[in-house]
Amino acid sequence: MLARVEGKENKEMKDFKQRLLTTTFLSCAPAVGCVIVGPEGGAQSPAEATEDDGQAASASRIRQSVSVADGTSGEAPRRITPTRPSRPVGIMGVAVRLDPPAAPPEDPPATGGGAAAMSVDKVVPAAAAGGSLVAIYGAGFGDDKDMMAVLWGDDEGAIQSMHDGEILVVLPQDAAASSLVVRRGEGRRNTKVSSDALTVLANDGGFGRAVPDGAGLDVSLWPSSGASEGDTPPDMQGMGDPPLALRVPDLAMASAAFGGNVPGSEGPAVAASMTTVLFTPSEADYEFCVRSNGAARFTIEGYELVVLPAGQGAQCNTVTLGAGGFAVQVDYVTGQDGAVDLNVDWALDDGESAPIPSSALSWLSK
Repeated sequence: MLARVEGKENKEMKDFKQRLLTTTFLSCAPAVGCVIVGPEGGAQSPAEATEDDGQAASASRIRQSVSVADGTSGEAPRRITPTRPSRPVGIMGVAVRLDPPAAPPEDPPATGGGAAAMSVDKVVPAAAAGGSLVAIYGAGFGDDKDMMAVLWGDDEGAIQSMHDGEILVVLPQDAAASSLVVRRGEGRRNTKVSSDALTVLANDGGFGRAVPDGAGLDVSLWPSSGASEGDTPPDMQGMGDPPLALRVPDLAMASAAFGGNVPGSEGPAVAASMTTVLFTPSEADYEFCVRSNGAARFTIEGYELVVLPAGQGAQCNTVTLGAGGFAVQVDYVTGQDGAVDLNVDWALDDGESAPIPSSALSWLSK
């Protein structure tokens, strides 16, 4: 039996995602501001590359229909012809800029370390490993990054772009597990404010890994008692607000237990829900294989393609996808010992199975 799932258009990006338009550090994330390689190899804007009913469409609105085989009938998945006559076929790079407020306030005077001159309200994501991109939200930053410094201990982050209420910065690779400090003014020392809004994670090969750009997955984490043999992941929407949010670059994860990093955890196990947009290079039959020490579920455009009970080890299924972007959710519960061990591989048209590259995953395009 074949099930058909219709693709859907992307929603408006929230927070600073709405501002991501043009500068130089994000790569392989097909969002607003993409420079796209056209079918003939020439650069095209998203509006030139994709059209719908004669009107230019955003590069982030290229999800296509999918059809899937449920693995019980022995039928091959049906191939779906793309519905748009033209689409991006490659990504050269993504440029990013943060637009300043329409009427920016005057830069507050530097008053020698007074916290009232600047404030830090939150950091997104709230936890990150060294080398990751984070957004610092607050007030009083100004718009001259040459007058700013963001530090963790003695290590300074690389500011990518900023305006008075927001700073995009890449953490130093060896960021200390300490409060972040924002300095502003002549010599970047006149005014400062510190904040504990960001948890610096150790690079561990699992949930603690560098995510330096728009590629990868958003992750929500909850405490868990761990999956017993035969268990499948619970409905993550019923778990409530996650006590910890972070990002990972891909779905090849292996590390020691992570539960100690999740607020409210009383043991080593965790439950995770990871979301992203998967970009496929061409229309093909895609086999997705999930391997895990716990329970896992791989969902594409709302269709549960693979459900792996704890103790089974691995499971695969095939879907026919056109070239484009597809909403993907991966739910995962570690075993009771908490060890993190999850891998999702893909193979195109009976080719060799390999890990899904980070460049094909974009949290930025959700």
